[in-house]
Amino acid sequence: MKVFACTGLVICLMVACQEKQQEHRSVVATVDGAPLYLDALERELRRNRFDGEEGAQPSLESLRVQTRTLLDNLIDRRLLLREAERYHVVVGTDEVEAAYERTRAGWSDTDIDELLHAKDVTPAELKRELRELSLIRKYLHDHVFARIAVTDAEISDYIKNHPELQIQPDEVHALQIVVQTEEKAEAILREIQRGMPFGEAAVKYSLSPEAKNGGDLGFFVRGSMPDVFDNVCFDLREGEVSNVVGSDFGFHLFKIVEKRSEGLRPIEKVRDQVERLLRHQKESDAHNSKLVELRAKAKIAIDEKELARVR
Repeated sequence: MKVFACTGLVICLMVACQEKQQEHRSVVATVDGAPLYLDALERELRRNRFDGEEGAQPSLESLRVQTRTLLDNLIDRRLLLREAERYHVVVGTDEVEAAYERTRAGWSDTDIDELLHAKDVTPAELKRELRELSLIRKYLHDHVFARIAVTDAEISDYIKNHPELQIQPDEVHALQIVVQTEEKAEAILREIQRGMPFGEAAVKYSLSPEAKNGGDLGFFVRGSMPDVFDNVCFDLREGEVSNVVGSDFGFHLFKIVEKRSEGLRPIEKVRDQVERLLRHQKESDAHNSKLVELRAKAKIAIDEKELARVR
């Protein structure tokens, strides 16, 4: 009995301590009476703050803009989560775990742990964040976007007013190898000339992210890549390998897989693109309208003095 009594006392003391700590937390805003705490806002700002060049501290004006934007986003999230709860939207544990694994994809355990530590986020907090985002997405999909439709007439009108969408510009499909020194690039070029497949050399030597895919850059049009890509790749023939080319990124070798000349895109592809574009615009408008509606119904109070304390 003494053990139970002692345990109960400890729990009561812990709860009382937590309540006392909450009482002393500064409140920066309330949404229908529910508090948003200053320290929580400052923690979110540290995680998401945009610093100046070379990591310099942002100006006071920039910090104020970032803080206000972040606070608005937190208020919007709270309103949307409350709506998701009102509509009994549910996200299963398996969905959260799948989202968590997608977030970790491509990162080693060490790298993801270092990133989370740098952002002051625990795995449990990340999962909670992913759960909230999933709840909001599901709520919007099922209860805000469900009745949105894009008509054939809207698609046709848009294409008529934007005829440039039917023009397919010149494109090249290229592979790339990039290394730090010209000497290394020249040595790799000699290996390729002696018969080493370009993709194999890319996997073995290239420092660029696409190296694991054989240096495959996919198709790109003029102006969508750094100048060195345009200056070299569009002048090469299919199957041709470039000489070594220097840039701010290092020393490059390119191989052209395929070239596509300018022409008219199939109307089906244009219509699909336009439908996606119009749907995205309508969903964005519906999202913003819903937030305006929710904010108009909610009682939102912001303590400007507390907000000004954010650093």
